[in-house]
Formats: sequence, structure tokens, C-alpha cells
Amino acid sequence: MTTIADVKSQFNTDNVKQVGSKQLFVVNSNTLVSYRTIVGKLIDRTWYFTNERCSVTTAKQITQFANEAIRKGFKVERVDVLP
Repeated sequence: MTTIADVKSQFNTDNVKQVGSKQLFVVNSNTLVSYRTIVGKLIDRTWYFTNERCSVTTAKQITQFANEAIRKGFKVERVDVLP
């Protein structure tokens, strides 16, 4: 299980927020991390999410996060490679 402390250490920052589930984190307000893998980036009010295959659970968590981002007025796009 990945903890907030693990993510803080990996990304060398204290700016880590756990969101939605136990294994989803926002780092520095612009990077979405699942376990220890970057799965999304925020650039100019658009969240970009990777199209890479992931577990069913992770895919559901990303979808929930994306839906919440849309409700907050962000744009959301799926991409093959994160910017």
C-alpha cells in the first residue's frame, strides 16, 4: 500500500493530497498519481489522463476524479502520452 509519506518522498514535496481513494494522490496541485505512477497532469485548466492500460480499480478511480474535475469546471482529455 502506498502512503502519503511514500508519495512525498518519491516526488520530494510536502504538497501531496490524497483524493477519492486510498491510492490516488494529487502532487503539487498538478499531477495525479495512482500508487506511485503518474496517470494525469493539469495544464491550463485541462486535466490530461493517460490512455495506458491500468487495473479496473485504477481506471474507475481516474474516471471518478475526472468527473469531479469536470464538475469543478476543468476540461478533461485522454492522451496516449502525458504532456
